[in-house]
Amino acid sequence: MRFNKAGCAAGLAVAMWCGFAADSAPGAVVVDSRFSTSSADAFVTGLFGGTASDNDTRSSTDNNPFSYNAQALAEVAGGEAGANAEHNSSLAFANGSFSGATMMGYSDAHTVANAEADATGLSSLFIEFTVPQGETYDFTMSGNLEKSDNSRASAEIYLYDVVRDQDLVYRNGNTGAFNLSGQLLPGEYELSARSRAFASDVSGQFEVFSDISMNFAIAAVPEPASLALLAAPAALLLRRRRHG
Repeated sequence: MRFNKAGCAAGLAVAMWCGFAADSAPGAVVVDSRFSTSSADAFVTGLFGGTASDNDTRSSTDNNPFSYNAQALAEVAGGEAGANAEHNSSLAFANGSFSGATMMGYSDAHTVANAEADATGLSSLFIEFTVPQGETYDFTMSGNLEKSDNSRASAEIYLYDVVRDQDLVYRNGNTGAFNLSGQLLPGEYELSARSRAFASDVSGQFEVFSDISMNFAIAAVPEPASLALLAAPAALLLRRRRHG
């Protein structure tokens, strides 16, 4: 599952995509790019032809941690549209190597109108990172997805292996809590968490929400030589006991 960076930037009218990385050591996992956003949009047409709109968007390619609550509310006689988006995320590094990420995202949208009304709340995090050649990492990922029982609300979390074209983790919809683990071989990866609520052209009163959380961590798998080195003191102690 590939992420359309150009489409995201165009749709949100945000700044250019750029890289995000901490000072890395040889053999470290490197964050190639990161994009976080919290966005709320609202538009409404009233019964007598008046219109109102509101937008609140904050995006970042390098702030760590990133936290923002976006709010938008548009009101006219005979109509209202509103949206909210909450975003809290952070990336972790150990000895210059990317070691994990957390994200909490919430969005809702509502309309109260007898004419045209649109509202969208969006909270999302997208990370590209690379596991270097000669290294292998174990990963764990836990989280929770909840949303309105409606196609206008979406909740999605995934971890994608770009080189092998494989979804290592894919959670979508109102699926609740999860706890998964696996292994990362050398190559490029995409990590994404996205909450979106959308209301459009709905007569009367309408409301949807989406709520997600994610905790992702990785740790290097010791090389066989390192395992043997760790086992050497134990073997020496065992020999001493036998000769004691």
